[in-house]
Amino acid sequence: MALYTSSMGTLIRPTRQFRVHASFISIIIGIFSPVPHSVDATQNGPRGWGSSWTVPHTAEEKANREMARQLQAALRARDWSTADQVLAKASQRSPKSAYIPFFRSVIAMHRDRYDDALADANRALELLPKGSPGAESAIYVARSRAYQLKGAYRAGRADLERAIALNKGNLVAQKDYAWLLATCPDASVRDGRRAVGFARRVNNKTENKVGSVLDILAAAEAEKGDFQAAVRNEQRAVAVEKGSKRDSFQKHLQVFQSGQPLRIPAEPPDFQETKI
Repeated sequence: MALYTSSMGTLIRPTRQFRVHASFISIIIGIFSPVPHSVDATQNGPRGWGSSWTVPHTAEEKANREMARQLQAALRARDWSTADQVLAKASQRSPKSAYIPFFRSVIAMHRDRYDDALADANRALELLPKGSPGAESAIYVARSRAYQLKGAYRAGRADLERAIALNKGNLVAQKDYAWLLATCPDASVRDGRRAVGFARRVNNKTENKVGSVLDILAAAEAEKGDFQAAVRNEQRAVAVEKGSKRDSFQKHLQVFQSGQPLRIPAEPPDFQETKI
């Protein structure tokens, strides 16, 4: 990880580390599940959010779960040929499914194919049935990242605002929005005060226990100019983080202790952080 300090803040170019977390797959399949989270009293009982991931109820759900397992393994190995094969097979089975181009969009970002990622996200929006605000919100979050990777940060901000408007419970969208407002290399996109508000909201929801959220809150406070609060919350992030992000948080802490905010270019989606 390289740090570049200037009067405008510290620009950090992270070394890309590909991380996949099963809960990301669960969230997406839950969002795009062909059976809505409702009550099927005659067969299955309560069908709570993501219940198909505890007990798949239909052949379609079982197929989706197996596809997600295969994709997760391919993503970990950066085995793009296998990922393409899995998605092609799924597309043959369900050609009108919105979540297949959604996944293809995410994979394209990790392959540095940002135009393809945008096209696939747009295709997912086209295929999405009307009245699916949760799924639509998730797609806008993905499309936002594709725009950011192309350097179109204003378009990325607009998509995150759409995602939040569609689903105010989408903590991933709120977290990503706070991070963008706090750390974006484009000064016209940053808004420290607004970033702090959204970061605090997510931190409250996660009960001050998630390192990545505390890191975002610290970055927002630094952008606002409150370096004392930024240091305090980054120290909390370091304390609660037990995984691979701890080294990054330590570097962020050093930046804040020097009285500098962060400037971090967009990266492909970090699957591990979507578990909140």
